[in-house]
Amino acid sequence: MNVQLVPVVEIEFEFEDLEAPEVYPNAENAPIWDAYRQKCLQKAGFEGKITPFFPGATLYSLDALSDENLAKLIKIHTSEFRDGEYDRGNLRIVWRFCFESGWRRQVLSSVLW
Repeated sequence: MNVQLVPVVEIEFEFEDLEAPEVYPNAENAPIWDAYRQKCLQKAGFEGKITPFFPGATLYSLDALSDENLAKLIKIHTSEFRDGEYDRGNLRIVWRFCFESGWRRQVLSSVLW
C-alpha cells in the first residue's frame, strides 16, 4: 500500500449577497457546492479556478493554489496579527493532511494548542 500525505488548507468564505446552497450532504451535491465556493473565492479576490482536494470539500492542496492566491490567503489570515489585534491566548494551530491510497482520499487532522 502506498500512502501519500498531502498538505491542504481549508478555505471557506461566506458573503451575505451570495446565497449558500441548501442541499446536503456536500459530497453528494459537490457540483452545486463547488460552484458556490468558487463564486465566494472570486468575490474574496482569488484569481482563477481553484479545485478542491476532493469534490464538495473546502480543503485545497497547496499545489492547487497559485503563488498569488497563496500570498492572498496568508495576508487575509494574518491581517489581525499584523494590525496588532490578534489575541495570542486563543491561538490554535490546526494541521490538516489528506492521504491518498489508491482510489481513496481521507482527511487526517490534529490540533495543537
